Amino acid sequence: MNNMKNISKDTITLDEAIWRLRLAKKNGWYGFVDVTIPGQNKCESIVNHPSSIDNKISYYRSAYNKDGTHKTVPGIRMVNAGTIKRYNAVRSHTVNPIET
Repeated sequence: MNNMKNISKDTITLDEAIWRLRLAKKNGWYGFVDVTIPGQNKCESIVNHPSSIDNKISYYRSAYNKDGTHKTVPGIRMVNAGTIKRYNAVRSHTVNPIET
């Protein structure tokens, strides 16, 4: 069973990412955004608890352009966003996860 719903393109817009994060919060799910990081071969995944999504949206609005690129760090851009219905499914794949 796939617990992750997402959109995947080379770049997503800020509005697309925010829409997915709001969907996650509305349903009580975790939200995630994947971003490119200069010097790394793979994207970084940022996962947020439903209760912190509004704060993260405020941050994204201040730090990212409408086209999903970072305002001050060249090479950082949003490439994916989505929801995670069951975060425990993600945590079960980590080594020595910290219990919360």
